Amino acid sequence: MKELDEGARERIEAFARPLDPDPAHSHQVARLSLLLFDGLRGVHGLKGRDRPLLEAAALLHDVGWSRGGKGHHKHAYDLIRRGEDLPFPEEDRNLVAAVARYHRKALPRARHRAMRDLSPKDRRRVRWLAALIRVADGLDVEHRGRVQGLRCRLRDGVPLLEVRSEEPPEAALRAADRKADLFRRLHERNLVMRWKP
Repeated sequence: MKELDEGARERIEAFARPLDPDPAHSHQVARLSLLLFDGLRGVHGLKGRDRPLLEAAALLHDVGWSRGGKGHHKHAYDLIRRGEDLPFPEEDRNLVAAVARYHRKALPRARHRAMRDLSPKDRRRVRWLAALIRVADGLDVEHRGRVQGLRCRLRDGVPLLEVRSEEPPEAALRAADRKADLFRRLHERNLVMRWKP
């Protein structure tokens, strides 16, 4: 699986540093997003080249807080698209921005500015990457890094996530379940999450 190289990650972190009020949360969302990406490869069908885009979007998803909490996902989209210091060509930067934009609130729609100019193939990529980041963001809803790991399995075509933490992560499981709306729409099946001590 492809990963961000160290230089690219440093540039992303330097871009986010003055904008993101809780970088530890963004790193946790990136870690969980990648675990979901790897564990659900047979479900989402994304390519290895999509993995670093997911990591970048997760590291950057909260940079819009620098402009206030209301609509911070849309602010993140604008900031990332204009972020010429980020280590991506414009086409990839637009994908990263769109994934970050859809980490919360409205689901991606073809008429949205973030999706309008993308090819059908890229729209599909954004939808799946956003579906993963939404679940990961829900799993760290308290911004406390309580989820230590994930194990993903398929049981009769239904993904089962074993969420590992020392104590029952009830708030995280509820939030992740709510934010699995896009995942369920794309996969057309449930996503089951359970605590595993």
